[in-house]
Amino acid sequence: MVLNRLPSARLVLKADALSDPGTKELIHRNFAARGVDQERIDLLPLTVFEEHLGDYAKMDIALDPTPFTGGITSWQGLWQGVPFVTLEGTTHVAG
Repeated sequence: MVLNRLPSARLVLKADALSDPGTKELIHRNFAARGVDQERIDLLPLTVFEEHLGDYAKMDIALDPTPFTGGITSWQGLWQGVPFVTLEGTTHVAG
């Protein structure tokens, strides 16, 4: 896991479901089981558009999800100057 190899790295996840404390706890527990302290995982709920764009300032690099691409989220990150890593594919659902 990348987070285990880079002890100073942090992971930011943002989704509507992350406004639920139970969901956040489950994610933190799953990462802890893999040796990643919850202090290194930022779980952000959805926000208004201006704040959403501002959250990109917290990132050095974005990881494009798979098997579905990030779509507009990836474009927003690029627009805000955040490079992202993706897997090459031939369709929207690639990976």
